[in-house]
Amino acid sequence: DQLYVNEINTIPGSLSWYLWVDPSIGFDQLLADMLTEAVQRPASHYTTAGADGTALRAAGSIASKLG
Repeated sequence: DQLYVNEINTIPGSLSWYLWVDPSIGFDQLLADMLTEAVQRPASHYTTAGADGTALRAAGSIASKLG
């Protein structure tokens, strides 16, 4: 088994540890607990059904929406 960590909004998430100003556990322990929980959770399976771009092509141009 492999663990992949991905964060879409990297800068705020990377710096969010400051929100835990006075935590009851240290950041290292918090991170370890989060990783343990993520590994124990079943993986989500995503589908690309409906992602063929039909809705976007039917929507017209952005300029027409701005009016």
